[in-house]
Amino acid sequence: MTDKKLKILIVDDNVQMRTLLRITFTRQTNYQLIEAENGVDGLRMVKEERPDIVVTDVMMPCDLNALDLCRQIKSSEYKSCYVVLLSEKGQQEDIDRGM
Repeated sequence: MTDKKLKILIVDDNVQMRTLLRITFTRQTNYQLIEAENGVDGLRMVKEERPDIVVTDVMMPCDLNALDLCRQIKSSEYKSCYVVLLSEKGQQEDIDRGM
């Protein structure tokens, strides 16, 4: 029986945040981490790498922000992928948009 590592894609334009998340996740050995610095690269990596979980910052400047990335994932053949949205925003409207 093989131990399948959970594949996690971190999508964030902030290199310090990606580093912090990488350090946090690598404390556990059952994760395989991949990274993208924007939504466009993140979507490409979802298609190529087929991660189990995508952890993404909501506030990313790019042609494809995190909410659009989430919508595209959830409306595609990759919809079984879990998406975790990270945000400094906490207003109910922001939470509703994320849901």
